[in-house]
Amino acid sequence: SLNNSNHGKLFVGQVPAVCTEDMLLPLFAPYGNIVEVKIMRDHQGRSKGCAWVRYESQVMAQAAIDALHEKHTIPPQTNALRVQYALPSKP
Repeated sequence: SLNNSNHGKLFVGQVPAVCTEDMLLPLFAPYGNIVEVKIMRDHQGRSKGCAWVRYESQVMAQAAIDALHEKHTIPPQTNALRVQYALPSKP
């Protein structure tokens, strides 16, 4: 079902503005097969300091949470990444 495709979707916070999708990919790749990495940007293309990372399965997503949540920092950001399950989008 469509609903199940969200189980592997993560919200990543504390992403520095200079960070690109290409920089996030190798950080999350060791934990599973990534379907999508998308940095959230405003209408002018500036990073909002957060991103979505979607894995094929929840097991992969959980592995990334266990390894990275509040344990890894991307310079020049001084706060550790926040890695958590994305909340289902409201209709």
